[in-house]
Amino acid sequence: MDPHSRSPIATHDRLDGAALGELTRWAAQRGLYTPTLHTLDGRPPARVTLSLVSDADLSDLFAAWTSEAHRLLEQEAAVAARRGELVLAVKRVHARAAQRARAAGGKPTAAMVADACALDPDVMRAEDSLTHLESVAAFITRQKQAADLHLTLLSREITQRVSLKNARIL
Repeated sequence: MDPHSRSPIATHDRLDGAALGELTRWAAQRGLYTPTLHTLDGRPPARVTLSLVSDADLSDLFAAWTSEAHRLLEQEAAVAARRGELVLAVKRVHARAAQRARAAGGKPTAAMVADACALDPDVMRAEDSLTHLESVAAFITRQKQAADLHLTLLSREITQRVSLKNARIL
């Protein structure tokens, strides 16, 4: 990933030379995707000694991790949309390669057509793009799980502090 970008999708788009796609532009125009959110530097701190964090800072930390979870959900949605586009593109490129193999002459067997498709540079590029995007999707999923764990931890700490304060009042 580009160290200057928080967006694995932006890296993918530079690698395959394709724009993120019409669906993401459509979503951004309707406020469903926030491209500027994915170019910000830094993430909330992952390791914090919660006993040393003030109540106000704990609230800020919870807000920062909530924002991070939101950012990752947007990324996940954009990757899922792009994956649909790439799956269709792979099928089309594969079909064109099969058609070229059959048109090359003779009577190719199904295995010969499959081999020709597997070795076709266009098919290989399309499949490489899809494979890369699936790796990005797996990465985002794990990052989202990590953000959810941080939110759970922070929520429990907030609940514990509120309970302790209420116990002192009673």
